[in-house]
Amino acid sequence: ENQFAFGLSTNFKEEKFIILFNSNMKVQQEFILPKGEWEIFVDENSAGINPIRVISESVKVPPSSGIVLKKK
Repeated sequence: ENQFAFGLSTNFKEEKFIILFNSNMKVQQEFILPKGEWEIFVDENSAGINPIRVISESVKVPPSSGIVLKKK
């Protein structure tokens, strides 16, 4: 599989982030998320300081792209 993920926590505001990468150039990959709601700040089409959308349970990452999520 050509996918990997890592999480970050901050002590400043007790924020939790997950960064997901799919390095496969042809196949979309599905990631199961920890419980709760997650705000997407970066996806294959956009990035910013305001959430793009809120998801839970799982997320599909398109080929050769990544996603940055923050626990809501």
